[in-house]
Amino acid sequence: MMRKPWTFWYKPTQGPYFWGFLGVSLIIAIMMLWIVVSWHRFVLLEEYPQGWVPPFRFDRVLSYFGHGCLLGILMMVAMIPGFLIVVVLGSGAPVLGGAVFFVLMVTIVVGLYRLVPILPAAAIGKPLTLKESWSATAGETGTFLGLMFIGFLFQMALNIFAALFMLIPFVGVILVYLVLLVMSLVNVSILTTLYGHYIEERPI
Repeated sequence: MMRKPWTFWYKPTQGPYFWGFLGVSLIIAIMMLWIVVSWHRFVLLEEYPQGWVPPFRFDRVLSYFGHGCLLGILMMVAMIPGFLIVVVLGSGAPVLGGAVFFVLMVTIVVGLYRLVPILPAAAIGKPLTLKESWSATAGETGTFLGLMFIGFLFQMALNIFAALFMLIPFVGVILVYLVLLVMSLVNVSILTTLYGHYIEERPI
């Protein structure tokens, strides 16, 4: 008896777990976007919530998600030359290939920092093009390199702290989520600061 094409990768016994995991992940993603958009609006627009829960602005959340996907696609496209270089140089000069790939990745991340102001702009409903963001952050490569290095050290410190408690039941899992929450808040604050300083020309 021939099996249906989709049964080669999908097992009915795993269905409930898969869809349950997908549903929980979707809810967490929406909540995170809700928090991020609300934080941008709180800092940049001084939009205070009327109660304990900030208003859910579906249009801003959807716009933020769309602009985030755009940056993700641009980053993946920019990484293609790096992978090609690694493949070409991997057999003959792996060290050189790795060095070139590292430099390319750093360049891509710096470029991403120059474009991320479009995310807070989407959150507050003030459209900002990629070109405008790129022009506003011109000449700040050194600043973004330092910011990237500090962020890397901070995240490593948090990861090490969480790893020390991973063997303790429940505590380790809670700490992992706390680390993710702290890093998310830090990254959101950085994005908000970048937009406020480079786009709205606010003092740091």
